[in-house]
Amino acid sequence: MENILTERDRLLLARRFRVKEPQNYPGLTERIEKGAVPVRILHDYDETPPGGQKAGHKPHIRCCFGHPHWHGFVAEFEGGRIGLLGGRCARRDFGEAVIDAIEGDFNAERDRQFEIQRLLAIRKVLPAALTELRNLDVRNFDIVWQTLTHRFGEASRMLAKGVRSSQGRLIAYRKELDRRATEAAAERAQPNLFRSTGRAAVAAQRKYLDAHPVYKDVPVDMGPCDGWRLLIVSERSTPARLVAEAFDILSKADDDKPIERWGRTDFARLRRSIEDAFAKLDEAAGLVADLLRLASPANQERIAAWARECKHEFEIRLPEGYGWPATPALDALRSASATGEKAQVAAGKQP
Repeated sequence: MENILTERDRLLLARRFRVKEPQNYPGLTERIEKGAVPVRILHDYDETPPGGQKAGHKPHIRCCFGHPHWHGFVAEFEGGRIGLLGGRCARRDFGEAVIDAIEGDFNAERDRQFEIQRLLAIRKVLPAALTELRNLDVRNFDIVWQTLTHRFGEASRMLAKGVRSSQGRLIAYRKELDRRATEAAAERAQPNLFRSTGRAAVAAQRKYLDAHPVYKDVPVDMGPCDGWRLLIVSERSTPARLVAEAFDILSKADDDKPIERWGRTDFARLRRSIEDAFAKLDEAAGLVADLLRLASPANQERIAAWARECKHEFEIRLPEGYGWPATPALDALRSASATGEKAQVAAGKQP
């Protein structure tokens, strides 16, 4: 990967955008006459003390026109003089257009510094991350699932259908005599018998009811089914498929173009590619975590009780030590991809 930097980018990486104690900046001109025009922002600063004005503090930094403030810029003026601009009063003193232009240039340079830092950090670890991802073995998930559906196909389908409708509860159904329905059905079938009275008629009615019962299904909540969404196969992917998709995305993330030719679109594409790849990997790890929850001893005990009520068997067996593998190289890539954000937060600028 081509990491040769132009002189401009080398200077940009070495540049310090935020400063402290701007009132002590070398070569600072404390007061500048009206009509002078700032042409470039050199640094920004934020000297707000803890608690700010609510804590009783008063702004103590003075801009080049004497206005007190805490947040502002060290700016270069026409002729090379250096003065301080208040973050708010500068727009009133010099006009929106002037400040928008120089602040836009300043932010663009700072953003490019962040993005180059991120790109260099990513290029340092991306090859190892791709190798690790190519060799990442997550096939056990599919093996477990295939074994499960082969051995307990009907039970797994019943379980999936049930937890989907109940949103994660294990609901079994027990047969109970429905006395009202039994009597109604008997009266329709034997109206003359059930209109009769007397001891013999009552005995005959009781005998008929005992011989023609009507049952109803009564739901029994047997507790939560942890990791239940995993059972809805039609609504999820698999770790192997997601890892393959993440590898495809990451392998195309960096086109190996010289850094000097990278623009905002290129940096945005790289950031989006890495975010998309890790979204796939996080989803894959989530599926593995759900399988561990589904197969936990407490959860299996609840499922087994549900299965007995349904006259089925159901058991999940995981390989010894099953889980999401350690991924140090991918972890390093995730950390490297956050380099820019960390620098922006440290500088007081959200990405």
